[in-house]
Amino acid sequence: MGALAGIRREIDGAALLWGVALVAPFTLVALVGGDPLVLKLGFLAVCLLIPAYKLGLPPLATLLHALATVAACALLFAAGAQPVVFVVASAVTAIATIWVTRYGARLRTLGSFFFIPALYLACELRELPDGAQELGRLVLLSPIAAAAVIAIGIARRRLAGERSSPSSERSLEASLLRGVRRGDGEGRWATHAIAVFVAVLVAAALVEILRVGEPQWVIWSSVSVVTGDRREAIGKLGVRSVGVLVGAPLGLATGWLLPQTQLVYSLALIALLMTLVAIPRYPLAFTLRCFFTGLAAVAAGGTAAIAESRVENVILGGVIGVLALLVVSALRREPPHAP
Repeated sequence: MGALAGIRREIDGAALLWGVALVAPFTLVALVGGDPLVLKLGFLAVCLLIPAYKLGLPPLATLLHALATVAACALLFAAGAQPVVFVVASAVTAIATIWVTRYGARLRTLGSFFFIPALYLACELRELPDGAQELGRLVLLSPIAAAAVIAIGIARRRLAGERSSPSSERSLEASLLRGVRRGDGEGRWATHAIAVFVAVLVAAALVEILRVGEPQWVIWSSVSVVTGDRREAIGKLGVRSVGVLVGAPLGLATGWLLPQTQLVYSLALIALLMTLVAIPRYPLAFTLRCFFTGLAAVAAGGTAAIAESRVENVILGGVIGVLALLVVSALRREPPHAP
């Protein structure tokens, strides 16, 4: 009974149900039709759902979020043909994760889930021989992902007894206006923006020079630790390092015990995406995310090298991000801890 209560505390049940309702149809279609692009579409849908769910975004905002994300994905994919252009384009695009926090710290979620899918999808599509064609299909099909998220939002409001979304729109607008008037964390915003730019510039240059596999893990890890003050950033690096060192090998071992089938791979992918939606506590969510990444990799026919690469890339990116924040903070003479 106590264990069950503990599990309930760690999981946002409502978010889990809505997340599964969103992702399950995409996974089923991919499983039956054998089209891997549908899984990428499901990933995009989850990345649209998270800010829509947490921030109560109106349908128009979700649609704009989808359009901006696929546009950034197309930009990063095209930039991949020239390493120098890709490095600069990645660094410039990453600033969006921080820029939105000028209008309220809670909007970091929106910035993060703009950059994550744009970067991850662009890097994955670059590895395909027909990547340009698949990108074109993704752009054409992206309204389906946005429509699915909007439908989930409408269903949530109906079940909650709300007839329409103007109240959430007014709430969001009021939050933005308060952030503008207040100049939320103006100095720290600038520090974070510069640190993210430097971190991604270094991380992207490194993965291009060394031809690192799964470069998105290094690049995103360098961004994800640039948060709060220096002590908080170092703490987050520690959390991510422990999470990947524990989660990835366990996922790998579990994958070897299970049959390597499309069904196991699909279920692992659903579980992985649900860690983004339904696990509020970051250390647990990230550890589980690494676990299901390892499990999915083995189910898809991968080897131990996948888990090793994940560990190396997460830690390398995190170290780059923390060093960038420490250097930029020191040059700007900021206090070591946020007031």
